[in-house]
Amino acid sequence: TLEVAARPGAYATIGEALADAGDDALITVAAGTYREVFELAGRRVTLVAADGAAVVVDGAGADRPVFAVQGGSLALRGIEVRAGDAGAISADDVELTVRQCVFAGGRGPALRIRGTAG
Repeated sequence: TLEVAARPGAYATIGEALADAGDDALITVAAGTYREVFELAGRRVTLVAADGAAVVVDGAGADRPVFAVQGGSLALRGIEVRAGDAGAISADDVELTVRQCVFAGGRGPALRIRGTAG
């Protein structure tokens, strides 16, 4: 398990944790607002809010989806995703699981899913 938190030994950003994440990685995210957007390809990754944590991933101002995922799988649990000028999640041939999440903002669709995984 990789941890994103403001403490020694943890990753400072979700992007840093994703860069080190191997296949089937579990990333636990501490409370906070993370102003990032991500591109993932061909990996299986799970992002979860730490117990009771209010986690916001804010893509405000971005001209691409907050999560652009191709192949593999993405699971999100307990995370608010604020889209920028594009949608929140773009998933191509991805196994996508979303639980207890909120999608806000954005000019595009909250979720854009094409193809199927598996």
